[in-house]
Amino acid sequence: MSDTKTYILSVGMISAVGLDAMQSYGSVKAGITKFAESSVYDKQFNPVVMSILPDKVLPPLEAEVEDEPALTSHQRRMLRLATAPLQEVLLDIPNTDNIPLYLGVPEILPDRPPPVKDNFIQLLSSQAKTPLNLANSRLFYEGRAAALSAINAAIETITNGEAEFVLVGGVDTYLDLYLLTTLDMEKRIASPTTLDGLIPGEGAAFLLIGNATQINGIEKQPYATLLSSGIGFETGHLYS
Repeated sequence: MSDTKTYILSVGMISAVGLDAMQSYGSVKAGITKFAESSVYDKQFNPVVMSILPDKVLPPLEAEVEDEPALTSHQRRMLRLATAPLQEVLLDIPNTDNIPLYLGVPEILPDRPPPVKDNFIQLLSSQAKTPLNLANSRLFYEGRAAALSAINAAIETITNGEAEFVLVGGVDTYLDLYLLTTLDMEKRIASPTTLDGLIPGEGAAFLLIGNATQINGIEKQPYATLLSSGIGFETGHLYS
């Protein structure tokens, strides 16, 4: 737990209901959802209802990223999802190469390789044409809790004087056949026969946080103030 006063200075987001933070916020406030039958079928031959973005609204991979060997379709989708919100959160801020990124990514599943490579942040920086402090950036393989863990770590970094500003983000997509098959076998996807299941979706979001309101000569009006943070560990999770 930390007691530093830390500001949220900028936001960036993409979701099934918005191509940026303001559009996503407005859609959520208005109660708009985007649930639709997909082209993926579950084991009962029902189309899986998902909340995903049309492929046409996502940017193609940059040539240098496209040529990266052994990139999975899941990783490619995540890179495309995170491009616009990363650009949005740093839209009017120059000299971003001194800002590290603490990025939350999917958890590592049992008997499966890590969901992203160690160079994922470097690839994302190249894909978004956004320089970052890669040497001090970190990946958090904690799934739904990853962004909160990243925020906690960022506050500690700022409190310890290791950085004045840290970019915190998260990206994930359930548009992955292996993942959907696994969840379907565990009866965790909503369907006519699994009423308490989840509706798979995707998205990405970023926060720029710091202990000052001026960054690289640009004065920012804070969105909010983080007074403290805390994390815990659940020993009785599904795969324990």
